[in-house]
Amino acid sequence: MRPILDCTLRDGGYYNNWKFKRDLVSKYLSSINHTNISHIEIGFRFKDLDRNSFGKHAFCGESYLSELSLPRGKKIGVMINGSDFLKNSKGYLSIDSMFVDAKHSQLQFVRIAIDSKKAIQCKRIAKKLEKKGYQVMINLMQANILSKNKLERVISNINSWNTVSTIYFADSLGAMNPEEVRIIFRTIRKHWKGDIGFHAHDSKSLALINTLTAYKIGCKICDSTFLGMGRGAGNAKTESLLAEVDNNFKLKDVLSCLNSFKNLQKIYKWGPNIFYHLAAEYKIHPTYIQNLLEVKRYSEEHVMRTIDQLRKIKSTRFNENQMLSFTYFSESKHQGKWSASDFLKKKKVLVIGSGSSVAKNIGKINDFISKNKPHVITTNINNSLKNDYVDTIISSNVERVLLEVDSYKELNKQIIMPKSCFSKLLGKKLDKLNILDYGLAIKKGAFLSRKRGCFSNSSIVTAYMLLFLCQANPKEIYFAGFDGYSKRHPKFIELESFFRNFMEITKRKNFLSLTPSYHTMFLDFYDSQK
Repeated sequence: MRPILDCTLRDGGYYNNWKFKRDLVSKYLSSINHTNISHIEIGFRFKDLDRNSFGKHAFCGESYLSELSLPRGKKIGVMINGSDFLKNSKGYLSIDSMFVDAKHSQLQFVRIAIDSKKAIQCKRIAKKLEKKGYQVMINLMQANILSKNKLERVISNINSWNTVSTIYFADSLGAMNPEEVRIIFRTIRKHWKGDIGFHAHDSKSLALINTLTAYKIGCKICDSTFLGMGRGAGNAKTESLLAEVDNNFKLKDVLSCLNSFKNLQKIYKWGPNIFYHLAAEYKIHPTYIQNLLEVKRYSEEHVMRTIDQLRKIKSTRFNENQMLSFTYFSESKHQGKWSASDFLKKKKVLVIGSGSSVAKNIGKINDFISKNKPHVITTNINNSLKNDYVDTIISSNVERVLLEVDSYKELNKQIIMPKSCFSKLLGKKLDKLNILDYGLAIKKGAFLSRKRGCFSNSSIVTAYMLLFLCQANPKEIYFAGFDGYSKRHPKFIELESFFRNFMEITKRKNFLSLTPSYHTMFLDFYDSQK
């Protein structure tokens, strides 16, 4: 049978940040050991990701791999993103720090994933890996986007290296059909005598037939994943491919493994659907659709309207800022239609967060409101508080807005939010609401307030609220429900920085809180009264 490269733990990691439980990994490797699968792409070896946020299969360190019961007789490898090593002229030198010589490694091959247009820039990376003793593969992403002449030039250039064992062409957008598979294969074969591989995506439910076509016309190796687990709609299914090409395949040998991945599929819900199909048709990168579908609060109409917007621009490569511009706000547009300048001048203000301390101290909070008559602002909707006590709701995160938008009308309160900066895809949901349109744009490291909007490092409502207060200029500010996080929590430093930036701008020395808080600049209001 033709070689099969199973890349479930690599491509599937796009759904769970490569955090696979050890028992699932063991079951997976044991199942593959009972099949004729020839290659296992065990994961990525990313260069710059935060190791605290991603699982072990994003890095595939040698010490971790040595702990696994890797099947004998199978070639084990990883994928690297070529672009990670092209960010500066010495990027290829990182290969030395990331890869030991192959004779000391658990790995036999390394596959370099690279945009087809940039593939020729990977020569030094490929040479470095070959010198270390690895079998080097090049994975040409979006190969069908290049013109025939440009693709031929790329292949000829790679051929001249005398370094690469296999050139893969990947249907990254899931847009190819069998005839296109044939055309690209013939184009590559014209200038390449080595092995050719194929990686299919299932956006149009054509992954299996495209893969079988690739085998039929001469591809030496093709990819698949269990249950098709992979970015976007996923890939050709390993179990289906084995059933087609391996006469000795027995379903019972992989059934336990399949059941484990079924549990993951219930959670992450990968697989083809009409949205992935349309994205493939319109040459839209599948990650846009995956991100939209992962946010359960987006309606199908919202997803469809986003696709209509994306098809009007070049969307073949995923761009997170571009995603924000359609589903949240423009990165650069920070102005709304309303000026917050001196909105709360000479007033007492009580800002109520979403911490659990609000419900626990609701009696004290109600008493404070009754006696002091402050202007009460809640960050998002707070159901612990009487509606009559709330003057203003402030919200900045589109996911929270989508969650609460149907409740705004019932509450009948003025709402401060960056409406002008939100995507038009929110449509009529925000119409006829009493919205004070104070703008917001995201800019790295920013904490800057202006009359009609602000720049923030984050879309988190606490930052937006504080930037608004810089302009609103209240006489006194009290807080409740900003419980904060323990000092070991990753968000502690971020939130502390927001409050400290606010203190510097407004020249305030501390804050008075009606409820307990981990934040170091908060003083207990009741202690201060003693």
